[in-house]
Amino acid sequence: MISLYEMTSSTEEMINALRVNALNHKNYKLYMPMDRALSFLLSGYLYLSIGEKWLDDEDHKQMENTSSYGRCFVCSTMENIAFWQLYGGYKGENGAMLNFPGSIIKNLVKTESAELGKYEKNIFKAYKDIYSGKDFDSFMTDIVYTQDVKGKKGEDECRLSLWDEHKTVSKALVSDERIYKKNYIWQNEKESRYIIQLKGEAATCAKDEKLGIIRVAISEKDKNQMKKNFYQSPLYCGKVDFGNQSNTYGKLNLKKEKEE
Repeated sequence: MISLYEMTSSTEEMINALRVNALNHKNYKLYMPMDRALSFLLSGYLYLSIGEKWLDDEDHKQMENTSSYGRCFVCSTMENIAFWQLYGGYKGENGAMLNFPGSIIKNLVKTESAELGKYEKNIFKAYKDIYSGKDFDSFMTDIVYTQDVKGKKGEDECRLSLWDEHKTVSKALVSDERIYKKNYIWQNEKESRYIIQLKGEAATCAKDEKLGIIRVAISEKDKNQMKKNFYQSPLYCGKVDFGNQSNTYGKLNLKKEKEE
């Protein structure tokens, strides 16, 4: 993996390093409610968003400005109880996690076609078929976390965080929108993002029709592999008897959690 210190020699070096590193993690976790996880395992559909409802407003603006649609993965080795509780239904009680292997992530980047559309009454409606090269480029990139600071001489600088590394650099170094950034307060996420970036007529259509979702289908082989990489929340109390137990199962005071 390329370190933060190695990649900050230039903007181009940083863009390239973030994309190279993003393809070499050991874990790509998606935490979500159980019903969404089961829907994915049945259909093989993965949905990417332009970020309209994301909490980090600057992140959403960058996605919109660059016609980028993303799916966010947590790449930390260990499970995170905060993510179970945040994304797994009520306090994690309806939660599931899909841990994508690197082979499937690489297949996603090679996606040749997808569907551009939006949700209407909570159901995805496809408006346009889009094709790699002609309509979009796809790639993985690690997210870098930033906080604006003033240098000793009053110059504009930026404090960067990438995993467990931190460095202060010129703000100009990370101003390029090909570097996907989030506010420093999110740096515990350790996020890598699958991006489909629209171009040409597809980008214009998406903007004019307000199409904020892209649907990608994984192969039957990859779908079957993902059934083995499916985990229940350690707090799960539903009726679905499917999936592996969380590695944190049995390590939480569930009685206290219930009472609170």
